[in-house]
Amino acid sequence: MSRQKDREDEFTRERLKMDDRTLLAAIGEALYRQSWKTELAGDLNVDDRSLRRWIQTGEVPEGVWRDLIVLLADRRGVIDSLLIAVRERS
Repeated sequence: MSRQKDREDEFTRERLKMDDRTLLAAIGEALYRQSWKTELAGDLNVDDRSLRRWIQTGEVPEGVWRDLIVLLADRRGVIDSLLIAVRERS
């Protein structure tokens, strides 16, 4: 098994153990890095104070998870396209 595959498997196992606030933070950091709270709040069309409250309380509205699926899928589509372009050059 490759080292990359091992890391992916470990990340998957850890992700399944995350509570809502930890998962929300992990998604934000993966999508936006350092300024993730402001950027994620903007893409979700909510005030960043709302996002910070969700992180603090762990109470994330159900509809937010559906919106996050869309954001993650869009980003994955971009990354997949870039990956194909890079593979074609190698």
